[in-house]
Amino acid sequence: MKDSKEDGDEASLDVVNNEFDRLEWFTKDSFSKVVHEFNKEFDDLLRVMCQREETAGSLLMKRDDQRIRSERKIAELQTENNELKQQLDDEILSSVRKEELIKENNQNNKILIASLQSEIKALSDEVREKEQQIQQLKNEVESKIKENGKTIKRLENVTQQFTQLQDVHNKMKQDSGTTSEKYRALFWESDLKRINLEQEVLDLKKKLQEQQQLTSPQIQNTNTGELEGKIVLLKSQLKASERKKRALQITSQRNWKKTVGNIQQTKGK
Repeated sequence: MKDSKEDGDEASLDVVNNEFDRLEWFTKDSFSKVVHEFNKEFDDLLRVMCQREETAGSLLMKRDDQRIRSERKIAELQTENNELKQQLDDEILSSVRKEELIKENNQNNKILIASLQSEIKALSDEVREKEQQIQQLKNEVESKIKENGKTIKRLENVTQQFTQLQDVHNKMKQDSGTTSEKYRALFWESDLKRINLEQEVLDLKKKLQEQQQLTSPQIQNTNTGELEGKIVLLKSQLKASERKKRALQITSQRNWKKTVGNIQQTKGK
């Protein structure tokens, strides 16, 4: 009986030991599996974290690169904007200066045009005066020519009378020795008349010579030719002044239109 009980205790102890061994194995196996799963999950999590860190680093680098490029682009745009602004300011200043210069030139042109107008008027007056002088000289020449014609005709008549009287006088002189006292008186009377006619002929010739000198081609060409040449020169100067005046007016109008166009274009920018 005592041996049976001991055998039963030993059997129970074996069962307990077996169960304990099974539990120990199961516990170790389960714990190993758990540790293995935990390590696996931890590795996966660590890998994901590393990937995320790499992704985050890459994104940070991209963000930094993008920020640097943006800042650089902003700086370039700012520089370009400053250059354009400076260029616009320079163009506006240049346009203002051009406008002021054109206004000054226009004012100078107005003064010059007024001076040219005065010069044109003076030249026109001088041309008119010279033309009047030429006409007056021509009238005087024509008058002298008419007077010379009358003097020549009178000289021809007196010369003819003198010639006739000279013939009579010579005939009477030949016959003076045989003629009567009355005939001799007629001879002396005709001789006196001949002397007077001869003196009149000399006076007429002298007068004719003086008038011919006044109306000779050389004197006439000197007076009228010089005046006509001066008139041609004055008319040429007058035309040149008028052309210069028109050129100044056209230049002033073109400069003004160009300035207005530049100002409008600058404002449009």
